[in-house]
Amino acid sequence: MAYVFDGVNKKIQLTSGTTFVEVNDLYSRWIEWLLTSDNSKYPLALRNVGGDPISEVKNLGVTFFLVNGWRIVPQSADHRLTIEGNLVTDPSGFSPIDTVPGYSIIVEYSVSNLVDSTLAQMPEIEYASFGGVVTINVDNGVPGTAFPAGTPQQPVNNFTDALVIANQRGFTTFFVIGNAEVASFGDYTNMVFIGESCHKSILNINSNAIVPKCEFQDATIIGTLDGMAELKNCKIGNLIYINGMIEKCLLGDGVITLGGGEEAIFLDCWCGSPNSVPVIDCGGSGQALSMRNYSGAVKIRNKTGAEPISITLLAGQVELDETVTNGQIYICGNGVVINNSEGAAVVDTTDLLNPDIISDAVRAELAPELSRVDIVKRFIANRLRINKETGAWTVYADDGTTPLYTGTIGDDGTFKDRVPA
Repeated sequence: MAYVFDGVNKKIQLTSGTTFVEVNDLYSRWIEWLLTSDNSKYPLALRNVGGDPISEVKNLGVTFFLVNGWRIVPQSADHRLTIEGNLVTDPSGFSPIDTVPGYSIIVEYSVSNLVDSTLAQMPEIEYASFGGVVTINVDNGVPGTAFPAGTPQQPVNNFTDALVIANQRGFTTFFVIGNAEVASFGDYTNMVFIGESCHKSILNINSNAIVPKCEFQDATIIGTLDGMAELKNCKIGNLIYINGMIEKCLLGDGVITLGGGEEAIFLDCWCGSPNSVPVIDCGGSGQALSMRNYSGAVKIRNKTGAEPISITLLAGQVELDETVTNGQIYICGNGVVINNSEGAAVVDTTDLLNPDIISDAVRAELAPELSRVDIVKRFIANRLRINKETGAWTVYADDGTTPLYTGTIGDDGTFKDRVPA
């Protein structure tokens, strides 16, 4: 016996040569498939009732139900198919076995009331059905913590219940459909929050929520963190008390406020607003800031401490507000700096590149060549006076009266001894 489980079409395909199905074995093979990879994302195929022990060696007969529209598809051949065990559909009134057009298939059922083997227990099935995460949908979920609340098939509608489910079952990840507020109830330390995308999910972190060392992915994040956070593939709005790692994130409208006395690291981030400039508030003193490979505009404000700032621009603009009054600030890469800093702030743009800096460097590098070109242009265009008797010559400035260069004409007819007048 061999089975191919098709979660997309909800079919259990019997392989070539299969003429006998033991329902108990089918159930066991389905459990194995369910626990493999991400197969738990598909609707459940089977459930059962019964199995209670009636002696030391016997259990009450078990009835299996094909649920959620799952069906068994026989091999494509004329044959007699025997189903051993109690197998029906839920809802009732349908055949568990699909027909195969063009073939004559006779299905026989061999049922019994007593079975001698034990089955995989429901806790295993329940655990697998979560897919490793607690799913939350505030708008279309359900309250409570009883199974199947929190599964992809029946999301829970609040974080309070979601945290209870996660703690009960040992999960550390929440998957959020749509928008949600991370409530103040409970301790979310080290938890992972994943949204549908930064355009589909907004996570508002309540200021009283306990969220240190949490990770946030694929969502717009606003509210208040507790430090040592990791944000990846997110859009950041008005967010307070950031430190930790912010990677591949879009900085939107609003103010990002650093805090906690630790360094905040922005890696491969960019400005996401065409009409406004994101603001990073350094929180006064205590927080260092590192931005690597940043693109777009950003404004830095409220820095009174000596902690350093280091920014590498791919292509962008950094504006230092007048409230930046202390610390070493190093900015390099390709971009422009608007420096309104005051006080003891030291801004180093030695390694910064922009069109003005590049053009100045080019001019300095080509200055000797440009000077020679200028001389040739003057010889061609300006007044030239030659003394036929002595061979002395003079080239005048643009005004025609001020001598620029003098010299003599050699025997070979070339201009000799050119010197500034």
